[in-house]
Amino acid sequence: MTFNLAEHPGVAVLAAVTLVLAGIGTWYVIRHHLRLILLTVLCGFGFFAGGLVVYRGAQDPVLVGVGIFLLIIFPAIWMRAIGSQPASRPKAPVPPQALGAFELELRPKQPAAAAAPAQKKG
Repeated sequence: MTFNLAEHPGVAVLAAVTLVLAGIGTWYVIRHHLRLILLTVLCGFGFFAGGLVVYRGAQDPVLVGVGIFLLIIFPAIWMRAIGSQPASRPKAPVPPQALGAFELELRPKQPAAAAAPAQKKG
């Protein structure tokens, strides 16, 4: 039994839409989060390497020390870097004007004469 997409145009359209949305999602993730992804992957590999060095160097105290150092330093680097990334900080609230909503006045408006100081004529 063969499946021909030309005989099923609805399936072909859905496959094309899925590929386009996957491409857009991939672009967004790479454009906005690539640095965080690379940082996480590299620190994860460093942490794994520290565990491997501790495991393989169990008879040598120097290797165990290096492995423990790696097990401590890579999570510390990751936590410090993740905390300093702008994507991880809470963003300021969006003002209502940016959303197209009406501005809510909490203070009464001052008259123009009271708001601007009077200029001397001379």
